Amino acid sequence: TRSGELYLDRSSSGEVLFHELFSGKHRAKLGTSGQRVSLQLWVDRSSVEVFAGCGECVITDLIFPEPEDHGLEIYAREGNVRLLSLEVTKLNLK
Repeated sequence: TRSGELYLDRSSSGEVLFHELFSGKHRAKLGTSGQRVSLQLWVDRSSVEVFAGCGECVITDLIFPEPEDHGLEIYAREGNVRLLSLEVTKLNLK
């Protein structure tokens, strides 16, 4: 958050070659109050939504992962970052 930016990079999110503008990073300004940032991530089969803070920064993107892809990466580009808590809730997909 030192750069004041949140981004979602879907360049390795599965099928991305069907259009030249699909792959890449989508950015949004992120105002930080203090040093902590609260993130909520909602991921399903074809979309990712990231809510930062109290919803003041939101990114929503479509993805087209391969059937065997089941991973997610969260990282910071700069600074000493520590994950304080993580809660994962599996949705009941029927």
